[in-house]
Amino acid sequence: VGKICQLAGFEQTDGSKIVLAVDEACSNVIKHAYKGRQDKKIFLKFVMNESGIQINILDFGISAEMDSIKPRSLKDIRPGGLGVHLIRSVMDNVEYKPDSEKGNQLILNKSIPKGKR
Repeated sequence: VGKICQLAGFEQTDGSKIVLAVDEACSNVIKHAYKGRQDKKIFLKFVMNESGIQINILDFGISAEMDSIKPRSLKDIRPGGLGVHLIRSVMDNVEYKPDSEKGNQLILNKSIPKGKR
C-alpha cells in the first residue's frame, strides 16, 4: 500500500496515514467479517489517477450492519474501537457495499492535495 501511495504521488506522511487506514480496514475484516479467522482472503484493488487513489477492499465474510457501527468517543481511552474513526478521518470518501454473494466491498478514496499534484 505504501509503495502504491508513493507511485500515486502522495507524500510520505499522507501515504503512511493511508497505509494505517487500509490496515485498520483489513483488521476489521478479519475481526468482524471473518470472526478472527486469518486463513480467509482479502482482495485489494488500487485505482490511481491524476487526482489521487481509490482502494477497493473485498472480502467474503459476514456483512457489517452499518447502522450498528458507531465510532466511540475519542475521550473513551481504551484499546480498539477507533478503526472506523481513523479510516473516515484519513480518507476523503468511504463507501461500504455489503453483498454476501459477490463479496463485501469497502471503497476508500483519497485525493492528493492540490498544491502537491
